[in-house]
Order: sequence, then C-alpha cells, then structure tokens
Amino acid sequence: MKIAILLSSLVAVAVALGTAHPFQFEPRWFLPTVSDSIGPKTMAAILEAACDGKVEGHACDTCPGSDQPGGGWTLRTIRTGHFLSAASQDAMLTIDGCNFLAANGAAGMLLTKREGEWKNLDYSIALETDRCRKMKFSSGRDLLVCELQGGGTYFHERSLLAIFAEADAFKLKRLLVAGDTTLNCSDDAAAQMALIRSVEFRDLNGDGKEDVVITADFGRMKMTPRRIEQCKAAWEDYIHQPSHPKKHPAQLPDPPVVKTYTIQYLFDGKNFRATPESAAGLRLFEWER
Repeated sequence: MKIAILLSSLVAVAVALGTAHPFQFEPRWFLPTVSDSIGPKTMAAILEAACDGKVEGHACDTCPGSDQPGGGWTLRTIRTGHFLSAASQDAMLTIDGCNFLAANGAAGMLLTKREGEWKNLDYSIALETDRCRKMKFSSGRDLLVCELQGGGTYFHERSLLAIFAEADAFKLKRLLVAGDTTLNCSDDAAAQMALIRSVEFRDLNGDGKEDVVITADFGRMKMTPRRIEQCKAAWEDYIHQPSHPKKHPAQLPDPPVVKTYTIQYLFDGKNFRATPESAAGLRLFEWER
C-alpha cells in the first residue's frame, strides 16, 4: 500500500513582527511521549530479538549491525500494534546510544512475531516513534503520526511524519518539516524561520476518521550586516550564560513578515489527502539543509 499525501495550506495570515525571537533550542512539543505497557516476558523476548549482543535490563551492549560489544544502546520507548497486517503482532522501538549520526541521537527498530518468535526486521537511524499518535488504516493495519526533532549546530528542524510498515520495512511520509536557519550568522544565503505552532487530530469531514491539522509559521530574510551582528550577539549571550540569561538578552533576527499557515490533511483510512490549492503554500516548507 502506498500513501499518497497531498499538502494543503488553507489559511495564510501575514503578521508583522516588531521584535526578534529569543535564542531558543527547545521549542515546544505537541505530541506527548508514549510507551506501551507490555509484560516482562514479552519485553525480554523483544529485547533479545533486537539486540545483536547481550541484553542487560533494557539495554544492549552491541550496536546494531556490529559484531563487537562496545557502547551499546538503551531502549527509550516501545510501541506495539498491527503494523504489518491486521493480525500481526509487531513492535516499533526507539533506542538511544551508539553515537548515532543524527541530531536527535536516536534510532528506530521494527520487529514482528512469527511462529512464536520475535524477529528484528528493520533499523533506521534518526527515527523516533515515541511522540506519536496511533491511527489505523481501513485494512486494520496501524500507523503512527510522529513528531521528530533534528538539525545541527546552525539549524533546527521539527518534523511531522506518517510512519508505517510495508514489506517488512519502515515506510515514511513527510507531512511537514519546519526548518529554522536563523542560527546561521552568515551572509552566504537567505535565512528562514519556520515554526510549528500546533498539531491537532480531529474529524474534519464527518467520516468518523481523525484528520490532521497543523498550524505553522514561515518567513524568509536576507542576512544583512546588521542582522549578522545581531545573530552573533545572541550566540555570545547563549554561550556565556546558557542557564542564566540576561534580563534583556540579545535575540535572533526575525524576518520582517511571517505568515501563519493552517495545514489540513484528510485521512480516509487509505490516504492522506488535501486540496490542490494548498500545494503552493506548503512548498515554502520544503528546504535544503
């Protein structure tokens, strides 16, 4: 099954910003962290299947794909469900450790139970399945709509993804990626500010199925010499006083105008769909790092 997702931007409101936004590395999360409760026997069997080495508690002493102990990983959360079929017993794990080459330091694992034994099917770096809303296809298969954080030293990224399973592997579909490059105090490119303001799940068209509504801001600006200096001042304030900011700390520059977009995805049990008129607005959120 392939999910065809059309993006919709239904409302765009221009907002003139009089002040810059503060230096902030941890924007608000909108989906709560969830880890399903399972019995100790099942948990032990899943961890044994997921670990390439020795299991100790909720940790494994060997990184995925390695035949040498060292470093290892720790289980963060587990989500259980029918991800491969309506009758399958499956699990998606979020693990931490192993110096994963991703800003969130996490990885995801997909496991299933076959002939009474748990089997490890797939593994993906930078995949988190803990801040997710579980939804269901009409076929009875489960999927997750998840909020992820990524980025690097000079940019931040907050994403909303549909995560599901197909042919014994993870499948992902991006709903929205909000990337903020205002931390890059450089004149080599225009900077952009993108920020998710809210994520909601409600039935928009009365078909009895939850749909997804995202509100997000977007603005772009050229990094002038004055803005570069303002950006550097914000960096200095953060580096020297990260835990005790000044009463009036330096702030990152903002684009002079930011637009707020309300993005709606209608889910019919098979696909996420939205009006074609929304595509132009949401193309703004497609960016290159």
